[in-house]
Amino acid sequence: MIVILNNEFFGQGDEVLGKKLMARESHVLDALTGLYEKGVEIIGCGTCIDHFNLEDEIMVGRTTDMVEIVDMITKADKVVTV
Repeated sequence: MIVILNNEFFGQGDEVLGKKLMARESHVLDALTGLYEKGVEIIGCGTCIDHFNLEDEIMVGRTTDMVEIVDMITKADKVVTV
C-alpha cells in the first residue's frame, strides 16, 4: 500500500513544519523514525528537498525522484491519499 500526502503539509497546521516532516527540527520526526524502524519506507521528493535546501537536514528515510514515485504508485495494490 502507498500513502500519498498530496499537500505541502500533513493534516492542518504549521506550513513550515509540513514542508520539513523528514527534517531535523520536525515535530513528527520521532513518529516517522518509529515507522521507519518497523519497516515502513519513508521517501521524499528530491526536487522539494532541494527547493527547501534540506539536503543536509533529512534525518529519516531517503530522497527519490518522481520517476520512482510514479512507478511505486502504479505498481501498488492500494493507494491512499491523505
